[in-house]
Amino acid sequence: MFITNAGHELKTPLAIISANTELQELIEGESEWSKSTKEQTERLNQLIARLIRLSRLEEQEEIHTSQQNISPILEKVSQAMIPLMQQKGLSYERNIQANLEAMIAQEEAYELFSILLDNAQKYCDDKGKISITAQQVRHRWRKQVRIDVSNSYADGENVDFNRFFDRFYRAETSHNNQSVSGYGIGLSMAQHLTQLFGGKLTVSYQNQTVTFSVFL
Repeated sequence: MFITNAGHELKTPLAIISANTELQELIEGESEWSKSTKEQTERLNQLIARLIRLSRLEEQEEIHTSQQNISPILEKVSQAMIPLMQQKGLSYERNIQANLEAMIAQEEAYELFSILLDNAQKYCDDKGKISITAQQVRHRWRKQVRIDVSNSYADGENVDFNRFFDRFYRAETSHNNQSVSGYGIGLSMAQHLTQLFGGKLTVSYQNQTVTFSVFL
């Protein structure tokens, strides 16, 4: 509750800073300083929105779910990422089995898979490979849906990937540079969303490829 309240309190001064910067640009024109102020204000607004969203998720003990076909959701999310993958020169493979049924909430499921694909493109090697695979698997006595989101990550040999789920954690590798935006909140949100669905989110590293796997 504290983070939610604090986040809303911070929005007002940020809105004032943004308005003052725009007014200054109308009078004096855009400068590198005003441009930087606008960019950092927007980054803070995004961070606050993410923190509020994560705080609300953590306050939820349960979420209304229903048995749904998640294949169209996965297709929609993965297709939306195509222009960005092409822009970055990444190889992008999609293999989504049709008519996969799982207990989900549609909006939150879209958010979950968006986070995983966005994380993959941010930390993929230059000209590397990203893939998303969704299929039905059998776990002990019941069937499950497994979604794997993988990206090439040559520097991952000595990385503790389980720490990626810690809030604000970002890997200290050559990938972690100023060209990579983010705050280390997304994967923490993804893990919590998966848990609200009664599922499990895991991470593994093999053959210079990191894979985040969702089991529903």
